[in-house]
Amino acid sequence: MSTVFVIDIDGTICDSIDRVKEIWRIKENEPDAWTDDLMREFLSEENLMNDSIVPGSEIVLELAKKCNASPFFLTGRNDYAREPTRKWLTKIFKAPEETPLIMRPYDQKGVPTAQCKEGLFKKFLYSIYPNHTYIFFEDEDDTAKQYAKYGLVLRSPECWKHIEVPHD
Repeated sequence: MSTVFVIDIDGTICDSIDRVKEIWRIKENEPDAWTDDLMREFLSEENLMNDSIVPGSEIVLELAKKCNASPFFLTGRNDYAREPTRKWLTKIFKAPEETPLIMRPYDQKGVPTAQCKEGLFKKFLYSIYPNHTYIFFEDEDDTAKQYAKYGLVLRSPECWKHIEVPHD
C-alpha cells in the first residue's frame, strides 16, 4: 500500500492572505466579489510570484520523500492559472516540475471549493488509487471536513510547526 500527500496551495503552502484580505476589504464581503477579472488579476503571474511560502510548509516535500509518499497539489485555483501556479511551485516553493497539479476546471467556477476539491480528488486520485493511504494538508474547514472521510487531514498552517522530518 502506498501513501499519497494531497497538498492545497493557498493558505497551506502559499501565503496569499494579504491579497485575499485586500480583495475582501475593497469588495466589502460581497458574495460575487470574485469576478473572472478579479480572479485573473489575483492569479496573475506578477502577483503570484510576489507571494511567499507559508513558514514551515517547505518541509512537506522533504517529508513526502522520506515517507516514500507521492505528493499531489490539489487546489481550488482555476485551471487558467496553471502556468503561473506551476511557475510559483517550481521557482518559489522548489517543487519538482513533475509533481502533479490538479486544478479547478473552469466549468466548476460556481461550485463551492470543498465540493469541487472532493470531486477532483475522487476523479483523479481515489478512483485510480482506492487502496492508498491519503494524508491531506489543507487550511479550509469545509474542505478538511470533506477530506476526513478519505484519510488523515493535517490542518495548516498550524501543522507545520509540529512536523519534523526523520533524519537518517
